[in-house]
Amino acid sequence: MLVLALLRALVVETFAVTADSMAPGLKDGDRVIVLKTTGIQRDDIIVFDAEHLLGQPQSAVKRVIGVPGDEVSCCTEDGRLIRNGEPLDEPYATGPTDQTTFAVTIPADRFWVMGDNRAESADSRSALGRPGGGMLRADDVVGEVRWRYWPTGRLGGFSMRGAAHTPSSSDDGTVGVMGDTAGVIDLPNDKEPAQ
Repeated sequence: MLVLALLRALVVETFAVTADSMAPGLKDGDRVIVLKTTGIQRDDIIVFDAEHLLGQPQSAVKRVIGVPGDEVSCCTEDGRLIRNGEPLDEPYATGPTDQTTFAVTIPADRFWVMGDNRAESADSRSALGRPGGGMLRADDVVGEVRWRYWPTGRLGGFSMRGAAHTPSSSDDGTVGVMGDTAGVIDLPNDKEPAQ
C-alpha cells in the first residue's frame, strides 16, 4: 500500500475520461495512466488542472500545440493551424479548427493546448478572453498520458508524442487522443470520478 501511495504521489496517476473533446481516439469512459513529468513538449497529450485556464474545478486533457517561444495562429485558407510559420499536419484532429481566429506567442512557463475534436473542445481558444490569454500555466500540468488501460479491448500505450500503440483499433483506426475532462480515480479502489 505504501508503494502505491508513493507511486501515485511521485510518478503516476490514473484518470477517467469524462467527455469526447479528443475523440475518436479516446472516449468518454476510457481510463488512462498519466506519467508525472516536467518535460512537456509539442504534441504531448497532457492532463492538467483546468481551474485557471478554463474556470473548471476539475482536470482536463488536451494536446500541447505550443510551448514557450512558439508562435501559433489560426488558420491557413484550408483551416490548418500554423506554428512558427509552418502549417501543421494534424491527422488526429477532427472538426473545424478555424472556429476562432488567433495569433499568439507562448511565454515562458506556459503552453497552448487544444482538443483533437475541435468542434467539441473547451481549450486555449475558449480562454482567450480569460486572465492568462488562453495560456496554460506549466504549474497546472499533472503529466503526460502514457497508457490507456480501459476498456480492455482498446488497451494501448502512448509514445512520447501522443501517438498510441495498441493491439486493437478504434472505430476509425486512430488511437492516442483524449477527452475534454478527466476525473481522478482513487487507487487502489478505482472509484468513479465525480462529474
